[in-house]
Amino acid sequence: IFYFYIMKSAIKYILLILTCLSLTNAYSLALPDSSIAKNTIFVEGLGNGILGSLYYDRIFITNRHIFSLRLGFLYFPENKNYVSGYSIPIELNFLKGKKYYLEFGLGLTYSFGLYTQTDYYGNKELSKAIYILAKPIGYRLQKPAGGLFARVSGLLLYRAIELNKNYV
Repeated sequence: IFYFYIMKSAIKYILLILTCLSLTNAYSLALPDSSIAKNTIFVEGLGNGILGSLYYDRIFITNRHIFSLRLGFLYFPENKNYVSGYSIPIELNFLKGKKYYLEFGLGLTYSFGLYTQTDYYGNKELSKAIYILAKPIGYRLQKPAGGLFARVSGLLLYRAIELNKNYV
């Protein structure tokens, strides 16, 4: 039992420091009065949505800084290994650069049904969890006139809150 407890704790910490590479290709739209494309719609794999998500990204420019706010959605249908569920990630990023950007960010993801377990009677329990995500550093290519958008980043993921009390 003690060994199981140590392994369970170790797995949580390993997941906390696990870095998921997130490769993204998208198309961004430049606005006529801006120096950078401000709206982007893209698909991301192994990122904040945990499996992959459809995102809307909006850039906000202040006098001294560039920020982006990203909102996504993932629906995964039921199959023989998974029940249906969804994931809703949101992230705030700080960008530093002109055409090639360093990207730092924090986010939250609400996930329903991503993980399941079976209780003693054979009933499935679905995880309803909130994850905290930190992007210590990323690289973002976004041409000022719009067009192709690409990014690569590392993520730290931690399941902060499990909302289903029956899910252990």
